[in-house]
Amino acid sequence: MTITKRLILTLSTALLALLFVGFGGLWQLQRAQQRLDTVQDKIIPSIHGLYAAKGYLADTRLAGYRLAVFSNLSDKTALSKSVADTNKAFDDVSEPVRKTPSQPRNGEKNGKAAPLPASSRARVDDMPE
Repeated sequence: MTITKRLILTLSTALLALLFVGFGGLWQLQRAQQRLDTVQDKIIPSIHGLYAAKGYLADTRLAGYRLAVFSNLSDKTALSKSVADTNKAFDDVSEPVRKTPSQPRNGEKNGKAAPLPASSRARVDDMPE
């Protein structure tokens, strides 16, 4: 084998290795972009919804407390309306969460949970003290 053929073989091998690494990097970059899109499209909006629901729940609790404390009839009417409004707002914010199907766990199929195998159940003897 001549020097020229050895150089061509060595450079071809290096080129193939670089192409392999480059395509692997592009594939991982594409998967990372998909994960980022999932976070931006689904997770972040649901976190904002949870913060809004938390605020509406706190407003409902506060209005319920005020309703229980005040004895004036005109105040109770306005507070009853406030409780109803905050409950409605909480229901509106939490509606998408209730309608979204959860991910199957434990081999769930069609919304029905499969029983856990006996080997995966915790025994009293296995519990830490």
